Amino acid sequence: MQADTLIIIVIALIVIVSLISGATTKAVTKQSGMSIIGRVLIFSAVFGLLFFILMSIVLESF
Repeated sequence: MQADTLIIIVIALIVIVSLISGATTKAVTKQSGMSIIGRVLIFSAVFGLLFFILMSIVLESF
């Protein structure tokens, strides 16, 4: 496994996970007028969870 391929996969995962997390955060906080700090906390929680799950899947496949 080349290191450059792994780096490309990790960058793609970060982009995908951040898009999903952003959409989830928007959907959750749209109804309630939540503060920016609350949105950041929800975003980081969703991002961390998804990134951890996807990275463990990627690392097990190699």
